[in-house]
Amino acid sequence: MKRSRLFGIVALLTAAFFWGVSFSTQKVASAGMGPLSYNALRFSLGALFLFVCAAFRNLAAGRGLRVFRPETDVRKALLYPLPGGVMLFLGMTCQQTGLIYEDAGKGAFLSSIYIVFVALMGLFLHRRLTLPQWCGVGLSLLGLFLISAGGDGFSFQREDLWFLFCALFFAGDILWLDRFGHIADSIAYSAVRLLPTAVLSFPFALFTESLTLAQIRALIFPILYGGLIASGLSYTLQVYGQKRLSPVLSSILMTFEAIFAALSSWLFLGEKMTAAELSGCGVMFAAALMVQTTGKKNGQKLSREGSDG
Repeated sequence: MKRSRLFGIVALLTAAFFWGVSFSTQKVASAGMGPLSYNALRFSLGALFLFVCAAFRNLAAGRGLRVFRPETDVRKALLYPLPGGVMLFLGMTCQQTGLIYEDAGKGAFLSSIYIVFVALMGLFLHRRLTLPQWCGVGLSLLGLFLISAGGDGFSFQREDLWFLFCALFFAGDILWLDRFGHIADSIAYSAVRLLPTAVLSFPFALFTESLTLAQIRALIFPILYGGLIASGLSYTLQVYGQKRLSPVLSSILMTFEAIFAALSSWLFLGEKMTAAELSGCGVMFAAALMVQTTGKKNGQKLSREGSDG
């Protein structure tokens, strides 16, 4: 396996770990703050963190206090991430709203159906999948179901449509990133990509929700974790990883957040994992191996990447 591909896998699995832990913090936040208010604070913090990181990284490299590298087309770097950022805003708003009505496990499963949407939408972009890749998508869905339902059955409610819309928007964001992620380095691209969620959430929250300092103080940990780790760091890792892997393998690896959510609950909260959940972890691991061994990425783009991805 090429080192670049290995780094991409590690980056996406690390992001999935942080997202898996963040599902419980998002659930806590949904009980004490409106979804738009939480996303406005979380993504503003994440974007600010990344802009500062990008600027000081260039300063340390002797390029001056600037966000983008000298060789970057600034106009494209400011414009191209925005449509993906809007889809991310719509997906995160739907997901956070859905968590008001459903538990985190079921929400994680339904949100992760974007692996199917990525595969289906890819057909319209002339990205045909091999039989092993389709099998990998199916196995991932089965594994997610076993982890999320835990053998207790599963029912679909009208409120669950929030998560399906979320999955659709996430799929669009993943495919957009696959096409335009090379425009800028991972940190700068992610900083711009987070802006639409931060900027668009604030005016909607202002007119539809109430936000007080007491709410912010009470939920300071979910806000800090969601902003710095689950947004700033994790979305940068996603950009870095997706530049090196196919959209299908990337989406399967990112859905490992369901595994990490279950494992973190077992390790830190003392919750037991059922046989169904353990089986689901094994099935998802098998799915990732199946897709990983099907060959190189269609439309390889490694030659267009920056030195750090």
